[in-house]
Amino acid sequence: MWLPVSILGPSALTGLAGWMLMWRRGFKLQRAIRPQRWRGILVPSAYYGASSFMSTLYHRAGYLAVRWFLGEHALGLYSAAARFVDILGQFVTLVLYVLTPRMALAARSGVALKRLARFAVTVVALISIPLTAGLITTAHLFVPWILGTKYLEDVSLLKWMSPYMVTAPAASLLAGTILYAMGRHRAYLMSTAGGVVGGVLLYLTLIPALGLPGAGLAFVLAEFFVAAVAYALLPRELRGLWKNPMIGIALAGTMLMVIAVRFANAYTSSVAVVVAVGVFVYSVSCGWFIQKWLREELGGMG
Repeated sequence: MWLPVSILGPSALTGLAGWMLMWRRGFKLQRAIRPQRWRGILVPSAYYGASSFMSTLYHRAGYLAVRWFLGEHALGLYSAAARFVDILGQFVTLVLYVLTPRMALAARSGVALKRLARFAVTVVALISIPLTAGLITTAHLFVPWILGTKYLEDVSLLKWMSPYMVTAPAASLLAGTILYAMGRHRAYLMSTAGGVVGGVLLYLTLIPALGLPGAGLAFVLAEFFVAAVAYALLPRELRGLWKNPMIGIALAGTMLMVIAVRFANAYTSSVAVVVAVGVFVYSVSCGWFIQKWLREELGGMG
């Protein structure tokens, strides 16, 4: 019985033709149910499923707490600011998504894993540190340009939330990349549980006490708790990841960038000009060190 292409589609028909060809050449599907293998699949899956639930909980609890304690207007401001920093943070965590498969392969070798983890820490630091400082110094320009003048109250909130671009990638690296790639599903769950306990408690205490700044601070610290627990559960050979000279280079370059941005902003309010000045100064101040580091790291990984 032939079904029209419009129903199945060309890809489905191609797959069906491939299965028919394999069947005619002797390939047969085996009926095999082995419950003894299910535990090895279901147990880690249950841990990762629970971890995903925990992650959703500490990410979304802030919205509910802001609505309960501060009302609908504050919820709108909080939602816009949280989405904005989350989008910026994705530019950092995107690097980690690419590294996760290789991290899983390197987990078999302690030396390779340590080298790759150090590489990931450096990349995250070089991107997240200037992003955080850049948002703090340019929030008054970005809010009316991207969110509109109705959200000017978000300028202060964004400054409180900007360290999220450091804590969130750190949590994603330590828990969602290293522990996940190593198959340490219990440690992964404990890390996200730390975010839930710490984050929810902070939302319930800081929001009534400080208002929206308290919500922004809790938003940042929830990810910090995930990163802190994950770091405590890392293998001993990975505990020194923070001892990285490139972090100092990123901090020094960021300080110069902030000075340049403030100087440029004194003469113009153009977002494009101010951002261009900041990117140029950071690139020039760190460029030689980054090139040298990349040559050494990529050469060693080859």
